[in-house]
Amino acid sequence: MLIRYSKNRFFYSETIPFRIAIHNQINEILHDHDFDELVIVLEGSGIHETKKLKSTISAGDVFLIKQGEQHIYRKMKNLKIANILFEQETLNIDWERFRNIHGFTALMETEPNLREKTNFRNKHTLTPEQLDEISTLIYKLKNEFDNQFSGWQIMVFILIQELFIQLARTYSTTRKKNSQRMVCLTRMTQYIENNYAKHISRDMIIYAGKTSTAVGTRIFKEFLDKSPIEYLLHTRLTHAVDMLKHSDKSISEIAFACGFRDSNYFSMQFKKVMGIPPKKFRFS
Repeated sequence: MLIRYSKNRFFYSETIPFRIAIHNQINEILHDHDFDELVIVLEGSGIHETKKLKSTISAGDVFLIKQGEQHIYRKMKNLKIANILFEQETLNIDWERFRNIHGFTALMETEPNLREKTNFRNKHTLTPEQLDEISTLIYKLKNEFDNQFSGWQIMVFILIQELFIQLARTYSTTRKKNSQRMVCLTRMTQYIENNYAKHISRDMIIYAGKTSTAVGTRIFKEFLDKSPIEYLLHTRLTHAVDMLKHSDKSISEIAFACGFRDSNYFSMQFKKVMGIPPKKFRFS
């Protein structure tokens, strides 16, 4: 039986749209929720299972469960976890600044989006020393929620951002090979996202990933089934589609705004991917 958990029950209030829970996981309950859940395994081990994946988890593992994703814990052995429950849409944090931290984007976006493809091998794992530091911060945050000291509403916002930053830093500097590849991919895709309107080359993309041409190209192919240039083209066309739908700019203006230096080439590539030319797409 599936149990659905609601933010209306777990979040403290509309002005503080998140919560932290620390508990020993003992029951096998299939559930989902209408909020995101960042899981930090504090102690023990178990099996984390979704509809398509089954993976062993243990102390130090950190991973995001997106809203609506059904999951369950099985075969727990002294499994103790901390859950950070939040909703990006309502949590008053400057997420764009956080996304500029490669480890944050790898943890919150890249790894969850590619989890099925990677079979959860790229989940983040803290070292024992890092887990001690993160645990201290988690309990400090929980203490503010529980005791509501003077100014606690301000303090919990400060602490949850500090927690996100510290986790992002640990992912950015991870020594775990699979996670390093996820961070490398994040650096390259973020570079493309931030610069798609400019003239950029494969070598510039690879350089942003701080890796070799062979390794960078292999990472793109393995995770995204595209070469760096193919992914660049995909990104440019994605933004072009959005502009065709939501702006009054001409086809030529959109082409140049999305990094194409020739509107005819843009139209040809657009038709190749979308099946119709951009002008027809706009009025379809």
